[in-house]
Amino acid sequence: MKNWIIGSCILVLTATATCLAAPLDHSIRITTDYINAKISLDYPGFEGLSVDSLGKQHFPLVAILPPSAPRPTHAKVRGSRVEYRGSAVSDSSPARWRIEVGNDEV
Repeated sequence: MKNWIIGSCILVLTATATCLAAPLDHSIRITTDYINAKISLDYPGFEGLSVDSLGKQHFPLVAILPPSAPRPTHAKVRGSRVEYRGSAVSDSSPARWRIEVGNDEV
């Protein structure tokens, strides 16, 4: 019984350390037949974008560099729309910035 408890504790600690060591992804991926967008949740903008005007295949994502000094914002994901508000603004207030991805439009 004692070995089982020690083994369980080691497993939990290893899993926790692995989760803490993994980089956090602060983005959302929205994909349609025409658009493949990686939208940042840290600042209002794209981290990557790929567009196929025929909707036949997806091309590699083109990376977009983040701004050098992004303003602190709070992102709220609502389906295929990401809304950005100031860090001290409530979710009931109108979004200051919004990125919405439709089937064939951004």
